[in-house]
Amino acid sequence: MQKAQGAEGEWTIHIHLVEHGDGVVNHMLAKKKVSITVPSTATVQDFINVLHKTNEYPFNSATAMDLTPFDESKLGRDTKSYGRGYDPDEPPNWVPTHPNPQPVNCTWYPSLEDPQQELIAAGLCNGAELAIVKVSFWKG
Repeated sequence: MQKAQGAEGEWTIHIHLVEHGDGVVNHMLAKKKVSITVPSTATVQDFINVLHKTNEYPFNSATAMDLTPFDESKLGRDTKSYGRGYDPDEPPNWVPTHPNPQPVNCTWYPSLEDPQQELIAAGLCNGAELAIVKVSFWKG
């Protein structure tokens, strides 16, 4: 039986910081990306420990529950005016960042009871892309 590609050695996992703007500015923007390398047999706790060593907020304080699979199809902005001249009857005008977004390449179901769960059991693979969504509220 052949082993799955990336099952041995090291995995590179990419984590995107996504800003979700709400209020007078509505958008979902990818702001920053970090890549970390862990052994393919790493546990969720090992992965989080390596992520914390990046020393960049919010990556250095993220928990397993702060992460979600990265979805390019959700990125974009609303070009409708929410400040002066706001019309509540006008429908939103969402402009996607990527006209042909890449599909989500992993799942993320870490066990709350078992931090020693292996990454593959939590749904990750080599090259997995996760996101941390930071919500910003823009008052008008």
